[in-house]
Amino acid sequence: MFIKDIRGYQVPADRFYPRPKTHLAAFDEAQGRFALVMEDAGVFATQKVHEHELAFHEVMRMIPALVDVAVAWEGCDQGERADELVVMDVPHWTSPQLLDGFKTSMPGGAPLYDLICCMPGSPLHGGQTWNERLGVSDFATRMTTRLDAFFAPVRPENGATCTLCIDFQQMFSGPVPSDLAYLMNSGSVLPDVYTGENHHRVCHAFYDRFMARTRRYPDYTYDQFVDEYRRMATVQFIYYCGFGSVIAKAGAFENDLGMRIELGGKGATEADLPPEQRRQRMWWTKAGANFVETFKAFGLVDLLATLPEIHDGLGPWVEIPDHLR
Repeated sequence: MFIKDIRGYQVPADRFYPRPKTHLAAFDEAQGRFALVMEDAGVFATQKVHEHELAFHEVMRMIPALVDVAVAWEGCDQGERADELVVMDVPHWTSPQLLDGFKTSMPGGAPLYDLICCMPGSPLHGGQTWNERLGVSDFATRMTTRLDAFFAPVRPENGATCTLCIDFQQMFSGPVPSDLAYLMNSGSVLPDVYTGENHHRVCHAFYDRFMARTRRYPDYTYDQFVDEYRRMATVQFIYYCGFGSVIAKAGAFENDLGMRIELGGKGATEADLPPEQRRQRMWWTKAGANFVETFKAFGLVDLLATLPEIHDGLGPWVEIPDHLR
């Protein structure tokens, strides 16, 4: 992951995001030497973190740079851009390198995440349980068993668009709306940005600007854009179920870490948590509210219901402990 960070800062700035000036970005993996030295952005900017989510006008200010990068890397499943990504070890979102990894890890976290999202009184589901909001109590499990079918339409060989999604340590290539969907469904934008008409205003602004610039996808329709967007809007949620399975299982089986309040069965409260874990719960709460709003607005429950379940390649399902049954 750190190597991807370094390689991101080696990419020429004219086809990457605005970023702090980099003085050194180099590594020697064989010798275990890694260096990334850059100017301190805190001296000239305000970092927008989970305590200070982006407002609507701030998101709209980001659209031009988001589109610049999408255009700079459009069609990167082929040609010179594809060759660059191979060297950088940046896979496509649907590659076995990524998707098979989530198929292995998500069964270890999805059932526990479903419990949390439907647990009355927990702040982590955004104030209203997901079974009330979405009408199902097992959204994460449904997603886990349908990953291949759900993401098949975003494969370039199936007619999807392709560009680069720049989360430095988790870079991947994917459809054109990938970066926008990642930003808008991360809990790092204010609720009035991802709810109601503003959500669609942001999507339209990105699409309109992209279509004025693109050379690779002149026939790209807004309907296809929205479909690619809603599928890629699940990426952070998949990270929570996959990468976050370690935290969920620690809570359920060891009464440890930040999810032990919901899953530990020992009566822990936030007052029992260290500051770092309380801060994690703060952004999990914001992300949960963000996820459920988007999944409801873009009809993901209905979409999943049309797809076949595929259990081949899935990792072992977590056994729910007795105190949570």
